[in-house]
Amino acid sequence: MARYVGVELSQVDLGLEVELDASDIAHAWTGRIHLDWGPIPGSYAWVFPKGRRLTVGVIARKGTPQETRDYLAAFLRQHGLSDVKVLHESGHLTRCRSPQSPVGRGRVLLCGDAAGLLEPWTREGISFAIRSGGIAGRLAAEASRAAGEPSLMQADYRGRIGSGLALEMHAGVRFLAAFERHPRTMHTLLSRTPWGWREFRRITQGDTTLARAMRHSPVRLALGLLTAGSANAAS
Repeated sequence: MARYVGVELSQVDLGLEVELDASDIAHAWTGRIHLDWGPIPGSYAWVFPKGRRLTVGVIARKGTPQETRDYLAAFLRQHGLSDVKVLHESGHLTRCRSPQSPVGRGRVLLCGDAAGLLEPWTREGISFAIRSGGIAGRLAAEASRAAGEPSLMQADYRGRIGSGLALEMHAGVRFLAAFERHPRTMHTLLSRTPWGWREFRRITQGDTTLARAMRHSPVRLALGLLTAGSANAAS
């Protein structure tokens, strides 16, 4: 469907993940997650507890498959998880659309991964899929009931994506550029300053977005300084 519509991508990343049987160590991870800023620019790793399982994974730009596999192996060793039984392992590509990429064609509306709707820094896509899917579903239902022109439906959908999710993606591009160039500084700002830690927690809990964070002039100033000279430095 994405090929039919003509989706254009500006960023593709490779994610590798394992599900571990954490029966004997689940108590050590109860109530907490772990994030690690990785050795490949823009990469990171995670440990998410799920009851008696642990989900452990890494993500990095497509094009460094061996380095990404090595990162996952090193991350597992670092946390004493190398010998824990693997229940399932997977790999997948995450896709971010270019700003001018179409999100539909004719009577087809794309949402989620098919449209390349993804937050570029964290590569979080579930909320983008749900939100874009809700918009597409409502517009499709309205067009069906009213026997409306597909072109009007397409224009409405483009406008809603452009005024919402696209702004969040643009903010993600800015944050990713800063993270790739200055990971230590980004870590300090996020974890060692009261405002940075509060906002990072709110973002990960779904209480705010990167686009809303960029409404604050100190955030825009910091990102401008960290990305000066890069292709993504424009506001």
